[in-house]
Amino acid sequence: MKRFVGKVVVITGGAQGIGWTASLGFAREGAFVAIWDYDQAKGEEAQRALVEEGLEGWFQRVNVADQAQVDAAASALQQRCGRVDVLINNAGITRDASLKKMTVAQWQQVIDVNLTGVFLCTQALTNFMGQGGRVINTSSVVGLYGNYGQTNYVATKAGVIGMTKVWARELGRKGITVNAVAPGFIATEMI
Repeated sequence: MKRFVGKVVVITGGAQGIGWTASLGFAREGAFVAIWDYDQAKGEEAQRALVEEGLEGWFQRVNVADQAQVDAAASALQQRCGRVDVLINNAGITRDASLKKMTVAQWQQVIDVNLTGVFLCTQALTNFMGQGGRVINTSSVVGLYGNYGQTNYVATKAGVIGMTKVWARELGRKGITVNAVAPGFIATEMI
């Protein structure tokens, strides 16, 4: 029996890497998967792959760091599906450099996507979640242990863990669980 029949799952960064694997997995388990990704070509390719396999998926081009885009995508999804059951905050970028070489632009780009994006998506989509809703935030093992040349990335992944703890307390009272996963190094395009 498929475990997610009738469920609506949003996966940010869902067109590639870990996000694509999650998109495919949830769709194969019967979920309607909303793939939120910034890369138009990969997003369309991901949606096509799901449809060709007879699965339900919808690509929405979303820059998770842009509140207007997040709110518009959330509204369109709510109109189409009526609710969200699962949000996987997976979108993330790196702009690696050592402390002395890192530019403010590199710092800010990673903060905007990896931290602010998680905040914006969770804020927008938990409005459409009811009892039993799930939020899963993708952190990283480097958020726990640090990594040379990744001040910006490590700060965001440690921040995601902190936000997860706060939201578990705030949203748990409404029947929504919030958890984080902290994968190690996985052979994706980012690595």
